[in-house]
Amino acid sequence: MLKNMIIKLSKIIFYVLFITFIFFSGCAISASPNENEPDMRDAIVRYVSPVGEGSKTGESKNNAADFSDPDFWDLIGKKYRMNL
Repeated sequence: MLKNMIIKLSKIIFYVLFITFIFFSGCAISASPNENEPDMRDAIVRYVSPVGEGSKTGESKNNAADFSDPDFWDLIGKKYRMNL
């Protein structure tokens, strides 16, 4: 009887430790940076919409540029070429 309880307790401890290990190793893997992804801290983000919003500069969602505005796309092209 005591032997069966020790075996059951050992299994429970093993499963708890195993699940804890899986949980923490999964968190550590997802928290590490991916070498294949670019560093987005220096990214230039611009917003567009079908008709434009606010000042239409594209600098925020509330000021989204008009998607068909050629001046906006010229500016994007210039910024892209500067960062090559």
